[in-house]
Amino acid sequence: MKFNHILLSAILIASFVLLNCTNKQNDLKKFHTGKALIYSLDSLFTNLSNIAKKAKGSSEAVVHINEEIRRTIESIDTPQLLEELAVEFKSKEHDFTFIVSKDKNVGVFSWDTRMGLSEQSIKNIALYKSGDRLLPTSLYGKPMVYDKVYPIIGCMRIP
Repeated sequence: MKFNHILLSAILIASFVLLNCTNKQNDLKKFHTGKALIYSLDSLFTNLSNIAKKAKGSSEAVVHINEEIRRTIESIDTPQLLEELAVEFKSKEHDFTFIVSKDKNVGVFSWDTRMGLSEQSIKNIALYKSGDRLLPTSLYGKPMVYDKVYPIIGCMRIP
């Protein structure tokens, strides 16, 4: 009888581990249009705003939603999607800023993390074109909301 309990426990634990061990990439939503991505970001920012009002500071829920926002932005992996975002973003107001360079090779998202007085009150993620795809990078330094991005050619900035 004791053997059956051990075997049953082992099977339950193994099942739990197998069902819960998923690749994070599989959990990431893949957006095929700029409109769908903007809609998802707007929903996340609405949730962030609502939770931040209740939580006052950097609660786990605020941190979690900021992580979801970061993952959503970092899922943008094609220049075509970046261009669609630039068009869709202009269609209404949002709780985040998004700008794209004139040559459409760089885009920057900025938002208030609602994490109180922490050093990370403003988060910035840039997406830049590398070959036929986009690569994300966090922008560190003085917290600021970007409102212009210039293309760089050689050592000259082109406004």
